[in-house]
Amino acid sequence: MNALKDADRRRKKVQKMVDAGRSFKEIGNKLHVSSVRARQLFQRAKELDERPDFGMGLMLYRLVARALKLDAPTPVDIQKFIRQNPDWREQLLRVNRFGPKRLEEFESFCKENGILGQGKQ
Repeated sequence: MNALKDADRRRKKVQKMVDAGRSFKEIGNKLHVSSVRARQLFQRAKELDERPDFGMGLMLYRLVARALKLDAPTPVDIQKFIRQNPDWREQLLRVNRFGPKRLEEFESFCKENGILGQGKQ
């Protein structure tokens, strides 16, 4: 877990340096990596900032996208799916790698974001 935090810190550091106008060569020298690696770190940081998972986690978001057969489902798409499919839980569980734990995470996300009412089953 510590290695993940270090990588995240390094990506954020690269992003700040780029925003400050430093070149990838300067950033690479400062971090003891190549300019190509500095550019890769920046691209990864940018991708993570722009990801559209709406706070549900990237893996769960990808599984929901696969279940809804959409490239980038929005909360409105999710709400529409739930309304139109009374058996939506069973449909999600049919998706490979979407088990009871993921279903629980998904329901929690939906309740927190008002997609699924507290009493709505």
